[in-house]
Amino acid sequence: MLRLLGTKGYRYMMFHNNFSRQDLMGIIGSLSEGHEPADQRIKWLYKELSSYVNRLDEVSAFLKGVESKQNEIVSEACEKAKRYLPESAEIEADIYLVIGGDDAYGANLIDTRAIVMNVGLFASKLQEMIAILAHELHHKVDNRSLEVYWRFQRKGPKDLARLYSIVSELIGEGVATLVTFPLGLASKYFATKENIDREYNKVESGIQQMSLDITDERANEIFENLYANAGPLYMVGCDMAKKIEEILGRDTLVAAIQEPLQFFQAYNESMIKSGEGYGFSVHTTRLIQRLQDEINRM
Repeated sequence: MLRLLGTKGYRYMMFHNNFSRQDLMGIIGSLSEGHEPADQRIKWLYKELSSYVNRLDEVSAFLKGVESKQNEIVSEACEKAKRYLPESAEIEADIYLVIGGDDAYGANLIDTRAIVMNVGLFASKLQEMIAILAHELHHKVDNRSLEVYWRFQRKGPKDLARLYSIVSELIGEGVATLVTFPLGLASKYFATKENIDREYNKVESGIQQMSLDITDERANEIFENLYANAGPLYMVGCDMAKKIEEILGRDTLVAAIQEPLQFFQAYNESMIKSGEGYGFSVHTTRLIQRLQDEINRM
């Protein structure tokens, strides 16, 4: 038990879900005794782990298969990620497989290299696992987005720091979503595509609200509404990236993801050439220009 709790993968999983060691011990204790924990916070993980108990042979066999060809799996996922990265890009990551929790995520606040994956959710779906791993690996490139983020957090101005938090995720999650095609988040994207202008409206509204004199609580609420559960930031960012690639080519897309203004300009050019797409307002364009001017001074 203590050895399990001490492993990085489970420590990171607990950190990601704001669980304590005692929480995980309580879940494991409830599993061994066969009853739900009283704490409502941890019931969802108990139920998920309980479902794996009934599929233990399937999950175990899948995990052994993953371990036996881990190099091939990582190599294939890296190749998918690199299709949307500059040739000079270097991916630096440590991958931790756990049972329980979200499908895949980083632990950037405590370890910028870490990728944690819930292998139980991918049992018998190896290609899906590779697609999602590619998504996460795309985030692990040595670029300056994290540096820019922390520079804004330290020195502001606050409205641009908030704006960058939205725009950087729009680009990063959008392109990483495209990386997973035709698996991963592709199904959600195509289901959303029919009403994609509605998602663009949400994103543009969020961008403009971040430039106003709002509280930190309101700013966090806006961000979460756009980000959570692969929300509008993922879908709109993917749509923008997809249009840039289709109209201007993958090389243009890869070059454009380096700077916010370049990405928005490439999208606007592809929209004009194709004659279709969502047109951002002049006000939004000016906000992106102001954001880029501040980044250029860093």
